[in-house]
Amino acid sequence: MIKAVEYTFCGKSVWLFYSMSAMLGINEKFGEPSELMKKMNAASADGREVILSAFSILAEAGAACRRHFSEQDSFVPTVDEMRDCCNFKDLTEMHNAVVSAICIGVGRDVPDADGVDLDQLEFDRAHEKKTR
Repeated sequence: MIKAVEYTFCGKSVWLFYSMSAMLGINEKFGEPSELMKKMNAASADGREVILSAFSILAEAGAACRRHFSEQDSFVPTVDEMRDCCNFKDLTEMHNAVVSAICIGVGRDVPDADGVDLDQLEFDRAHEKKTR
């Protein structure tokens, strides 16, 4: 079962998925997830940039997975777009979405996370097409 975190950025859905490629990208850029968490918690401009970069990596992985399961292209904001359009509340929610996506991706139970089951989504879409 593939689970992703769906986040709404400027009214558009962004899917965050901690895939193998996302894990390698995060490890290369920030180190282990525990190091990423420490860097994201820094109350500084560097901490903000880490959140935006990690969010971007997970969003790219989510978009790739979504393209695999459907014909729709998904929205992936750039770091510059996020930097220009998000406020403090958005940044906090992005931080939480990154943490939730990583926890779901490594198989930890995240009771508050609204994960999207991509396998179920694909099944539902295939079933919709058959019933038309």
